[in-house]
Amino acid sequence: MGIYDGEIWITNCQHAVELTRSPAIAADPESRRLEHTEVEREQRYSCEGWLVAERTGQLNEIVGTEELDPEALMRTYLERVVAEGELDLIENLAHADMVDEANQAFGGPVGRAGLVAHAKGFRRYITDLDVTIERVVGNGDTVMAWWSFSGVHTGPWLGKLPTGQVIQATVFSFFDLTEGRISRYRLWLYAGFDDPVIFDSSRPDD
Repeated sequence: MGIYDGEIWITNCQHAVELTRSPAIAADPESRRLEHTEVEREQRYSCEGWLVAERTGQLNEIVGTEELDPEALMRTYLERVVAEGELDLIENLAHADMVDEANQAFGGPVGRAGLVAHAKGFRRYITDLDVTIERVVGNGDTVMAWWSFSGVHTGPWLGKLPTGQVIQATVFSFFDLTEGRISRYRLWLYAGFDDPVIFDSSRPDD
């Protein structure tokens, strides 16, 4: 790292992570240059594969080695994996041998690959997706989210052939965590088809 005319040039991402702890520094991902300007309340930038988020003064490395707290992990999954399709984040959010109950119920692949398939299929069959997080509550090794979504039903989902219509659903997602990563995923949802569907991943045959 070098300093020239008041500018700090990043030569590695670890320095970038450390420098973002200063409230007087903002990142320019295009030039990899840090300039002394005011940092907004939430700032994100990417540097050689590192994605860093600064929220109200607390730094989280979303793709890195540091653990997220349970609520931040759930929000990352819903906001970035489900809503935005950043499926590569799952590798850092979930254990390789985790269990996705919903994926199991529909015969998908085992382990973390099943969660990837679950999220990918959901986004493929429910398009123009709009996700709203109502509440997230975490406690130690468990975290729950109450969320809802709307989207166009364009593929087979929950045993329903595509209707081409906008549907809305309410979902409760539950993560069991081990060492800060997902070890089990359970969900309950109500999908507002003309003939509504209620799905409980812990009791998929009901």
